[in-house]
Amino acid sequence: MANIKRVLLTGDMPFNTTDNDKITQMLGVFNAPFMGIRISWGGISRRVPNEHGGETTFLRYTITGEEAVRYETVQYWKRIVEEFGGKMSGSIEDIENGGKPILV
Repeated sequence: MANIKRVLLTGDMPFNTTDNDKITQMLGVFNAPFMGIRISWGGISRRVPNEHGGETTFLRYTITGEEAVRYETVQYWKRIVEEFGGKMSGSIEDIENGGKPILV
């Protein structure tokens, strides 16, 4: 089992998150009653031209909280967000071991 981590992640994601099963699953985790990490949404961060001749809107988000989560899990979240065109940065800190924050 992982030690308790303090998580602070920020970035943006396309508005159409339900088009990606991996993103949908990740977002569902943050709504689970047992999870101490939550996501909050901000306003529009940017618009990017898309293959349909329009624009895809990206929304800002912040993921914060404390939970027994592995660093590799956070790296996985970052990878799937970036594969979907979004951005993620921030840090996690092992608060049970008094560890220093690790940049994501």
